[in-house]
Amino acid sequence: MSAQLELLPGTSRALALARRARHAVRTAMRLLCALSALLPAVAAAQSVADVDDNPVPLHRREEAALKGAALSRMRALRKDGGRSGVMPAAVSPNQASYDVTWYKLVLDLDPSTQIVAGTVTMRARVVSGPLSAVELDLDLTMAVSAARAAGLPAVFSHPGAVLTVNLDRAYATGEAFTIDVDYAGTPNPVYGSFGFDTRLSQPLIWSLSEPFGARAWWPCKDDPSDKADSVRVVATVPSNLIVASNGVLTGTTLAGVKKTYSWNHRYPIAAYLVSVTAHPFTVQTVNYAPLAGGSMPVTVWSYPDQAASAFALANTTVQILGVYAARFGEYPFTTEKYGQAQFPWGGGMEHQTCTSLCCWDANLISHELGHQWFGDAVTCRSFSDIWLNEGFATYCEALWDESQGGTAAYWANILADRYYGSGTIWVPPADLGNFNRIFDGNLSYNKGAWVLHMLRGIVGDTTFFNILRTYEASPTLRYGTATTADLQAVAETVSGLDLSDFFHDWIYVPYCPTYSHTWSATPNGGSWNLTLTIEQLQSQELYTMPIRVRVTTLAGIEEFVVQNSLASQTYALTTAAQPLIVDLDPDQWILRTIENPIGTPTFHRGVLVVNGVSWSSYGAEITTAFQDSAFSGRSPFSFWDCFPPPAGGYVAQVPAPLGNGALPASVLGQFSTVIWVGNNFGVDLDVWTNAAILSYLKVGGNVLLLGRQGQDFLTPARASYPGIRWAESPTNTIQSATAAHPAMVTMSPLGPQTLVAVFETGFDRSESTLLFSETQSFATTRALGVWRHPLGGGTQRHSGGHFAHIAGRPYRWTHASLRTNIQAILQQLFHEPATPTAAPPALVGVTRLQPPAPNPFNPRVEVRFSLARAGRMRLAVYDLRGRLVRTLVDAVQPAGEDAAVWDGLDDGGAAVASGVYTLRMDAAGQMLQQKATLIR
Repeated sequence: MSAQLELLPGTSRALALARRARHAVRTAMRLLCALSALLPAVAAAQSVADVDDNPVPLHRREEAALKGAALSRMRALRKDGGRSGVMPAAVSPNQASYDVTWYKLVLDLDPSTQIVAGTVTMRARVVSGPLSAVELDLDLTMAVSAARAAGLPAVFSHPGAVLTVNLDRAYATGEAFTIDVDYAGTPNPVYGSFGFDTRLSQPLIWSLSEPFGARAWWPCKDDPSDKADSVRVVATVPSNLIVASNGVLTGTTLAGVKKTYSWNHRYPIAAYLVSVTAHPFTVQTVNYAPLAGGSMPVTVWSYPDQAASAFALANTTVQILGVYAARFGEYPFTTEKYGQAQFPWGGGMEHQTCTSLCCWDANLISHELGHQWFGDAVTCRSFSDIWLNEGFATYCEALWDESQGGTAAYWANILADRYYGSGTIWVPPADLGNFNRIFDGNLSYNKGAWVLHMLRGIVGDTTFFNILRTYEASPTLRYGTATTADLQAVAETVSGLDLSDFFHDWIYVPYCPTYSHTWSATPNGGSWNLTLTIEQLQSQELYTMPIRVRVTTLAGIEEFVVQNSLASQTYALTTAAQPLIVDLDPDQWILRTIENPIGTPTFHRGVLVVNGVSWSSYGAEITTAFQDSAFSGRSPFSFWDCFPPPAGGYVAQVPAPLGNGALPASVLGQFSTVIWVGNNFGVDLDVWTNAAILSYLKVGGNVLLLGRQGQDFLTPARASYPGIRWAESPTNTIQSATAAHPAMVTMSPLGPQTLVAVFETGFDRSESTLLFSETQSFATTRALGVWRHPLGGGTQRHSGGHFAHIAGRPYRWTHASLRTNIQAILQQLFHEPATPTAAPPALVGVTRLQPPAPNPFNPRVEVRFSLARAGRMRLAVYDLRGRLVRTLVDAVQPAGEDAAVWDGLDDGGAAVASGVYTLRMDAAGQMLQQKATLIR
């Protein structure tokens, strides 16, 4: 293991969410408008709150959804023949026989008629001859009037979405040929890759061809595997418009009411990265100084009313260029420019040397600029490996944040991108016709970024950035294309490690590992022998990963790294002092879930209701559900909230929360039943994932999970507990929940029951029983509810261990029906109220400082501690430079548990800044520490 980057633990999605909130507000309505035009069925089914249920930045979701929408529409379009009759088609044998070297697009763009007319010239070299005809991709709406080969008139045919041009003769392997195609038409709007729009009554012309939309407006070999060596774009527009395109502007010509712009790009480029944008732009330029000296223009083409914002962000762009050049090597196109042209889509598109942007936002710019290295200079060879584009660009956002806000900002960004759910990063070829798969924000973007984060953790900072620089600068990859195997080969060469298991597990296997651990320690002279057993609980596959282990001892913290690859693996470690706490992967270098030990449960406190629905986003829906006792069945309950309190305070039917944010295992084990009101709002899914749910069930606790998107909540290790087999897509719209158990009643929706995961009516556990089914929305009846009571119950409560799940948005089931069903589950299935097994034991014999909760926090955090015996104890807050910020406790304390609260103020009563702070407890000769992150 190489030297590791020292990063701060304890940060979470909250900091990233706060950082991105301003951008989300500005872009939310743009996304809704775009989606309502492109995907009306989806937009009609979802409320405003539903669209923003995800912590992923909206600019990234906009980009993924809108890029993908074009492909979705093309699938419907290609029913008429073409090469295969299915969209997208693979490169044909004919296309594989030649290599494009140059394109020239001479275009007349007329916004009054919305017609593209022009001539495209293609030069190419035969790689498998003889070749006597050439196939190009071109949609039928573009009418071809003439074709030429070597300057001579050529016979052509265009019966489907493929244009075939006969060459003037048969060309042998290695020979070069040239063809010209004259054509005109209105680009088919089904592709969504070329538009004649207006803004403030002025024409706005734009293109966005990814993944397979270049064929909608110009004839080409529309596949990322073949890059032209260069491209020239000559565009004629009304004289009041300004054209931005790839490369360098080599000249303009004014002829009456028309103006022609000539752009020349002398680097290899994929067809989908060729771009034109035209509008009465305000054009502004600043300069970037390359590492080797000189100057390169950074030009922005903005809407005139946004010129000030554009100029400010142009200077930020120069900063980002410098950060990325230091990390990855020089900007790949320094002899030309980096440009940014505004266009009407949500998000952005990484057109080579001339990114298209919806708006002027640093996070969006950091993503699209990262693509110039990863996506443009090195392009995925096929969209099966789209993560090499989007995962890298998403990770670039975290690196930019790290450069500005340090390690805390890096962690906040990367932790906000965690995805534990189904699907592989690699897109199977059979799925390339599914836009949701290619541009899946969770897989191609977020999990792809996490692969890089985990690789950084394995090889260390220096080696990791050497890998990125070597990958981007490789003579066989730079200005070419790459696959995952190419990246793996570079990573192995640079690191000297065998990374075959790593890339296999994380790129080609769904979900992520679920770890649990047990440990024991015995004294050995002046040290302690620690026996640690780690289990992998997931069902999909075993993962080979190094795992950091943090041991809190009486003398402080000791760190270890163990290599883990088995279902159950035991390690012998030695510590200098008595171990108190053992944590796996405490800083989250692995995309994983952990089932922490539940300790000694007492089950003495009855029912705990955990709220995972955002008060600010779901307002009256969630409030009235609590007022109607819909989630508790009118049983008395204690309350925990994943979110901060609502602005107007809790309603009378909700008791004061025991806490907010992360749910400690020590709290969980006090209750006989937990009712989890889930919604997959990012925050609540994170709290659920990191709660010891499976450990709690196994010792005898009962869990009722209410929520949509069950596949994200019930990852394989947890789904195997009731034996659920998922069916259909994970995001269905359902009509009702039909009772399938005599104790249940049928439920109807109060509003759209969208984004619901359904499952098969049969289960892999004989103790599992169907509670609800859906008979209206699918060809086959699907399950919406399940209950499992394991034979023998839990290890520490034989009547417990029940698990039930009711799919759907819980606040949108009729409240009276849901309340009746929860009453029945609690009383008839779970046998609540349960008889306590014992009174809660006092924590005696151990001095401990618990992790603070919630963490991150705002405005206050609770710090629980325990003393083995009475004595003087001091608990204080320090900043990262070791300076005292606030003394919380400095007094003689009795033995046992207690708590202190820090309200984010220093000893002088002044509010301290956002950041990471150290909580230090000194007692009985021991010094214990925890970290807490404050977010303003």
